[in-house]
Amino acid sequence: LPGAVAATSDPNGQEFWETFTVDFSAADAKYIAFLSGALTSTSTYNYEWIDDISVYEFNPDCQGVNNLAVSDVSKSGATVSFNYVGGVRNARVALSTLPTLDLDRLVQLDTLTNDSVINYLTLNPSTKYYVFIQQLCGEDGESPWESTTFRTNYGLPFVPEVGTSGVPEDWTRMSGLYTPGGFTWSSTTSGWNSVAGDEFIPDSHFRVDVYGTGVKYWLLSPTLDLSDVTGGVVLNFSAYLTAYSATYLGREAEGVDDKLIVFYSLNDGDSWWRVATWNNDGTGEYVYNDLINSLHEYHLNLSNTAGSNTVKFAFYAES
Repeated sequence: LPGAVAATSDPNGQEFWETFTVDFSAADAKYIAFLSGALTSTSTYNYEWIDDISVYEFNPDCQGVNNLAVSDVSKSGATVSFNYVGGVRNARVALSTLPTLDLDRLVQLDTLTNDSVINYLTLNPSTKYYVFIQQLCGEDGESPWESTTFRTNYGLPFVPEVGTSGVPEDWTRMSGLYTPGGFTWSSTTSGWNSVAGDEFIPDSHFRVDVYGTGVKYWLLSPTLDLSDVTGGVVLNFSAYLTAYSATYLGREAEGVDDKLIVFYSLNDGDSWWRVATWNNDGTGEYVYNDLINSLHEYHLNLSNTAGSNTVKFAFYAES
């Protein structure tokens, strides 16, 4: 792009978008156009997406902010930092629970002078927040707004709200074969899903289809905040096994390649510890085929959480 400022990689933590700022001050033009095309024929089909278009008078000393980052997220706080692009180090920072900026419906509005970090200390747990920042340039006005988003951690007790399709936005699905010596995985939209209640579990719940020989699906919980927890942490859940894509019991006995494993992490998913395994080869804490006969309730002690600030847990299904 002619005169483009370096792209802001993944500005909103969504792993998709890049933001570009282009200076057209030297161009003798009245229109702005986007051209998309391939120089050679290709069998690969993709979508190109463009959003958040704005045109402003260019001011080299008032180009706004970039490199928005959120860190130290807890159930009641977070730290937001950024860089100034122009020379003026003043900014207005708006905090909202709405995805679009409305100055009359903010949680908090701050003005910063010679500072590029703001600490929020009194936020609500498990809440999605949106941060909007613009540079204040005195007589030169102000820059366009830049934004980012984050969700505060959940506290205890944690009782997730499960829908009837996909998974909640704060849960994560991954695919990768687990081995005790280590494993790699990648993001997926397959595997675990939310389904409506049935005769055994009346409320909506999670389900994974254990079908074929390529099942290696993970379901990761959101991060839970333990900063004010003084005792241990117990994970409670119910499980049962039915015929494929059915809600009735009566599934035939499964083979030794099928298993269910529960894990937990104390460092936001960087490493995982196995809690319990359900399998049919005699090496697990529980027998996988026992899930066929009736609905089972389990209470697993996450024994090493003492002194930790957070915990995540994960369900892993394999066949």
